Amino acid sequence: MRSRRSRGYRQETWCACRRRVQGKVALAAVEEDRTLAQLASRFGIYATQVSVYVYDRGQIALQFAGTTAGSVGGQSSSPALSHRYLWNAQAIDHLFADENVADAEVLYALTDHQGSVRDLVSYDAQNDVTTIENHRVYDSYGNLASETGPAVDCLLGYTGRQFDEASGLQNNLNRWYDPKVSHPT
Repeated sequence: MRSRRSRGYRQETWCACRRRVQGKVALAAVEEDRTLAQLASRFGIYATQVSVYVYDRGQIALQFAGTTAGSVGGQSSSPALSHRYLWNAQAIDHLFADENVADAEVLYALTDHQGSVRDLVSYDAQNDVTTIENHRVYDSYGNLASETGPAVDCLLGYTGRQFDEASGLQNNLNRWYDPKVSHPT
């Protein structure tokens, strides 16, 4: 049986990013940092963005983000809390809100019947105004056809599942789905 390391850079990165953290977040963040630093030096990458996810009942509850130094030196930062996710306990893959901790901004997700995040809205309590920050349109295979505010981003997309922008793949728990070829990889 082949080890995870022999499957190539993409597989190692995905395995590191979706590793489930159970209880010891700080220890897991250090382990992720060390693993990705070794990966980066092996492939000559100078800095790697690290994301560590904490799961609760199969859904991402917290996201920690930071950078890892590569083979030439550079600075490394331990992953810090970047997002909190609030889910509907009565439905599968139904996101209520995405809180960006750094900006202290909460985006509320408006989803369709498939759980796809179609609109990201913000609420201004002082003026009692709700604003659509980003409206997304997907084709029938999950490709993002258009969006009104590309600067406003959310980790989740088509069918309410995690989307990796770097690879263009969607994480469907046990498989990665490629919307460009409409087939799991």
